[in-house]
Amino acid sequence: MRKGRKPRFAPAADVRGLPAREAGGRSGGPVPAADVRGFTIIEVLIVLVILSILAGLAQPRFHQVLLKARAAEVVGDMDVIQNAVREYQADHHQWPPDRNRGQIPPGLEDYLPGGFSFVADRYVLDYDNWAAMDGSFTVGVTVIPEEEELGLAVMDLLGSGVWRSGSKYSWVIEP
Repeated sequence: MRKGRKPRFAPAADVRGLPAREAGGRSGGPVPAADVRGFTIIEVLIVLVILSILAGLAQPRFHQVLLKARAAEVVGDMDVIQNAVREYQADHHQWPPDRNRGQIPPGLEDYLPGGFSFVADRYVLDYDNWAAMDGSFTVGVTVIPEEEELGLAVMDLLGSGVWRSGSKYSWVIEP
């Protein structure tokens, strides 16, 4: 430092009047620009790499959880139809007539919750009433998903009594 010039930043005194160096504390004045240190670009990049690795690990798990939630929604809808069909059969002593996929059989609307639809965002439901040659009937609910993996997840949740025919997954209500 040149003679006659004051230091750029004078150390502040503590409450007791001692200079900051003698008090063992920090100076209360501004910090010189050379002492301010931020993150380097390398440190920021390392953090970004670590975060992207963690996101890459979590993403497949998130996809599986989302798929199982969608499959549970489908199974729930199929269960609603199963209960409605059984109530209809108990009241009328016959099974509801078959309809095209996505359409509610006549008379079954009264047994379904208000606003219930056979057409959903990623799948279509179909009530099936299969007549055998001997006059017996087999009834079931079929789901036609947009994605095969949703259908397979539904089959996995339902377990027995389910079969696949192409892109259709059928669940037998009454054999």
